[in-house]
Amino acid sequence: ERPVPNPMSTDGPSPRVNGRQTRDALGVARRFMHEGNREMAVRTLVEAVNGEGDPEVAFTLGVWALEDGKPNDARTHFRTAASLAPAVPEVFINLAAAAGRLRCHDEALDAARRAVTLAETSEHAYGALGNALSGANRFAEAQAAYLEAHKRGPASPTWMLTLGQSHLALGDSGGAEQWFARALEARPDSGTALHGLGLCAQSQGDHAAAIGLFERALALDDRYAEAWGNLAISLQSNGRHHDALEAARHSLDLNPHVADALLNLGHILQSVGRHCEAIDAYEQALGIEPELPGARAYLLHSKRHTCRWEGDSELVKVIVDEVLHGAQVAPFTLAGTDAPPAIRLIAARRSAAAHARGLPPMQATVPPLPDKACLRIGFVSPDFRTHSLAMSFSAVLEARDDRSIDWIGYSIGDDAADGQTGGLATSFDAFVDLSALSDDAAAARIQADGVDVLVDLAGHTRGSRLEIFARQPAAVQAHYLGYGGTIGADYIPWLITDRVHTPPSLADHCSEALAYLPHTFMAAAHVAQDCAIPDRESVGLPPDGIVFACFNATYKLEPTSFASWMRILAGVPGSVLWLRGTTAEVADRLRTVAAKQGVDRNRLIFADRLDRSAHLARHALADIALDSFNHTGGVTTIDALLVGVPVITIAGTNQSARTGASILSALGTPALIQTGVDDYEELATALALDPQRLAAAKADVAQRVATSPLFDPTQLARALNTAFREMHRAAARGAKPSTFDVRKTGSAGI
Repeated sequence: ERPVPNPMSTDGPSPRVNGRQTRDALGVARRFMHEGNREMAVRTLVEAVNGEGDPEVAFTLGVWALEDGKPNDARTHFRTAASLAPAVPEVFINLAAAAGRLRCHDEALDAARRAVTLAETSEHAYGALGNALSGANRFAEAQAAYLEAHKRGPASPTWMLTLGQSHLALGDSGGAEQWFARALEARPDSGTALHGLGLCAQSQGDHAAAIGLFERALALDDRYAEAWGNLAISLQSNGRHHDALEAARHSLDLNPHVADALLNLGHILQSVGRHCEAIDAYEQALGIEPELPGARAYLLHSKRHTCRWEGDSELVKVIVDEVLHGAQVAPFTLAGTDAPPAIRLIAARRSAAAHARGLPPMQATVPPLPDKACLRIGFVSPDFRTHSLAMSFSAVLEARDDRSIDWIGYSIGDDAADGQTGGLATSFDAFVDLSALSDDAAAARIQADGVDVLVDLAGHTRGSRLEIFARQPAAVQAHYLGYGGTIGADYIPWLITDRVHTPPSLADHCSEALAYLPHTFMAAAHVAQDCAIPDRESVGLPPDGIVFACFNATYKLEPTSFASWMRILAGVPGSVLWLRGTTAEVADRLRTVAAKQGVDRNRLIFADRLDRSAHLARHALADIALDSFNHTGGVTTIDALLVGVPVITIAGTNQSARTGASILSALGTPALIQTGVDDYEELATALALDPQRLAAAKADVAQRVATSPLFDPTQLARALNTAFREMHRAAARGAKPSTFDVRKTGSAGI
């Protein structure tokens, strides 16, 4: 967001020169400035008075230094001017500007307050105070100061713009929009006003409108770096990834030393899977601004994607410390770490509050209809496409047998629809694409559809639009499946889970009331296996020896689990580890880590990407699946079980570390769920070295897959509908959300 320049006014009393010689030097210097020779202008003044002893010279040098982007030099000159002319408000106005740019907020506030004391009728003095307060994140006080400036200079668009920015900072996009519109009316060629209106549209999720406004601002000034940066954000949100990267690079070209521009570029690169470039952008941003909020968490996520684990544990500790000290950190980036549950809840609450910033509480809450026979359940997701969420959820969607409850799909994804989307759309009772609508319009559409229970399937994952839920278009709102952990949002007071995934020790670290499903929250179904099992050599495996497998995404891998796998390989001669295919660079990096831990690099084998049917046929060649530790597998675990491969997991201390345990518990194989690394390694090694025991484990898995409730999506659909009815009944009678067990519905709470 482009800041409105601090005023450098010389209205009213100003410092005066001492003597003709200095006055002549000022005249010469100003001629040099007029000719564009700033270096000679500054040298002339410095040589005339050595930069000291004359308030007007010091003031002029300060103004020029501020214009040159040298706030430290400017502050020095303004301090000199202030000592020589302590009754001139313009000196303190500009001292506040210089100190503010240096983030010396106390000094900026002191100088601005001094200016107001000296010139109570000056709009510029109050403007300086507003800027100083804004720089200190005291936005409500800044807004009051800007309003005082506006009262004293009502014709100035400057104060309309600053008032718009202060409303935006407080999350009031409606109020901001009014001030930016007034500024544009007063000055139709104001790119800053157009940019501000674009920010309002962007904050309301109306990215199409935002793009148009940013482009209008850039048509007036194609060197408007902040407009390029915000255009990139909205282009990315509209799925225009190439255009977004181009706009972000324009912004960075104009602002090469601005950390936020690099951060923005990193986000876009990360979202399109260009993680090595994203890492470079984040590291450059942190090099410029080491305390850049949230940047280290995004850096960690891209480093995990590329298995660049140097300094991993230290980075995690710093991120946890940032959360403790008030930073807003993307909750999903904590999923693959050992960050404690209390830290995850803090991060979730902070992020959820940011999505609701500026919205009145209970803005669009619809009272539930009591004893409604036919409920309408809305499911909101950006991932109704070829994605693990859709792959899992489609099973339960297709298996419903209670048609007295309508299930409506609401797609909010910016990615292109595909074959999976079409199949899902026909399985819902209705399917609505909200991706092109603003948050307000999307919420209004859901409300108009009469949805009784609105279910978030994304949480704190990419593409979610919690802003829709923050407007509360449905009487009952819950999270299910896509994120799995606490959302931390007052406007989503229910979490649908199970007692293994969220045991009592974790329930205390959830902001929601819990709806406990009977077996597992994971959705799974039998999959027709149309492909023949290939021979080992055709997929790059050795002809004999134990094949350990983990097809979890690379970002779920981390140093601790990988080191454990290397110890397991070392204890089982001739065994190999079969991993999900990745780039040549990442594969080489993992093989290098293996070699450093004493394992032949050739014992790591990477599988090419195949469609699910062919992958399942290939997966049957594995002997034992090893789950990752902090972020366990979901669909990958289901796939292994479907082809009779036992999966060994650890029931960790966080929800993201317990998905495997939830699945295996529902399967009825608790012996595969371990409580620590030593037991995990011991079981994996024992199974691998005992052919009869391994064969029995495989047979047991295959038999249970055929009979387990884990693979009964109809039963899960019924349990979900029971949960929805119970939530709705509670809301209809005005009861506060209270944890319940689907098996015991009708109880007052568990």
